[in-house]
Amino acid sequence: MANRILERPRIECFVNNQNEITIMYTQYAKKNGLTWKKRTWAIIGVSVAVMLLLVVSIVYWLIIRTKRDP
Repeated sequence: MANRILERPRIECFVNNQNEITIMYTQYAKKNGLTWKKRTWAIIGVSVAVMLLLVVSIVYWLIIRTKRDP
């Protein structure tokens, strides 16, 4: 699935019932679409939340450690 995201849109040509060539653009992932932007923001949001949780837990651990030392 990861390979499909990186592929460029391709053009498919086929002949319909009226013998006219119809060009259809197919994209494996909507790179400029709203779903792509939402997915990107979701990944960024989760990453920031995990980093914030890590920083808060380290600060909490340091505070507790300094209070225990005589």
